[in-house]
Amino acid sequence: MALPESQAATPTEEHTPMEEQKSHIIDGRGDVVLVVGYDTKLRVSSSVLANASEPFANLLLSPNFKEGKQKQDHVSEGTQEPLEVELPEDEPSGMLLLCQLLHHRGPTSVSKLSREELVSIAVLANKYLIRRQFRYMLGEAIIIPAPCQSDHNALFDYHVISYLLESSKLFMTASDYLVRTVKLDDNLLEDYGDSEVWKMMPDKLLGKSNGVK
Repeated sequence: MALPESQAATPTEEHTPMEEQKSHIIDGRGDVVLVVGYDTKLRVSSSVLANASEPFANLLLSPNFKEGKQKQDHVSEGTQEPLEVELPEDEPSGMLLLCQLLHHRGPTSVSKLSREELVSIAVLANKYLIRRQFRYMLGEAIIIPAPCQSDHNALFDYHVISYLLESSKLFMTASDYLVRTVKLDDNLLEDYGDSEVWKMMPDKLLGKSNGVK
């Protein structure tokens, strides 16, 4: 899925390693700066995030939330500086990609996203209830490539991605490859079962009912 050139990320945004660049302007007129993790800052539009995600709408616009109340105060006081909103528990590189894609400032082709990046996006899309949008947005990228079809670690990742994005087709495909490749080997499942992402999966799903913690 290619994006129009006017909406694609600038070379600086797309090629600068995340660890070297801690501040990202995704929307130059954005009224909110997300402080993700410890010190990564993303300038974004609250309306873009709120239109895509009910949790973001509640967080950024509802007076029942501290941040939403602060946002209303900013508007009523005519403050020009964007409001900083802290998201200490979220993964910075995943949130950067998620916000870029929602603002149509993401990679020129989502097929260039790595497996690790897809997992990060899927975790956040699940948390912020943007599963449906990203299931279709990433449709091109979440097709299991041939080299991964016999790689049990890759298949575990695609299995988790498909579950978090509620992609039934990908879920069935990944499950089929897993059954044929891993053979429900307890050692392999236990190794992967240590990951925080795998722990998000329901216990009754593949292997977890067979002793994976």
